[in-house]
Amino acid sequence: MRHLAGVERAALCLAVIFVVVGIAMLLAPREALVWHQGYRYTYGSGLEHVSKAGARVYGVLSLLVGAGLMFVVFYGRRKRP
Repeated sequence: MRHLAGVERAALCLAVIFVVVGIAMLLAPREALVWHQGYRYTYGSGLEHVSKAGARVYGVLSLLVGAGLMFVVFYGRRKRP
């Protein structure tokens, strides 16, 4: 078993956070108002209403990002010994 580098440990912690938040959003979705920062080429900043169904969609996306990041940490490009 190989040891994880510091960057890989940080990525793994971030992946675990994404997975836990994704599962929480799937099991107990909540309606929310989300603030979006306006950027240079977008329509501007403002509030967006996220429904329970939308929260579940964001939960699935968060779960997929976390699982993908875990996959990259464990099965990504290996270092030479």
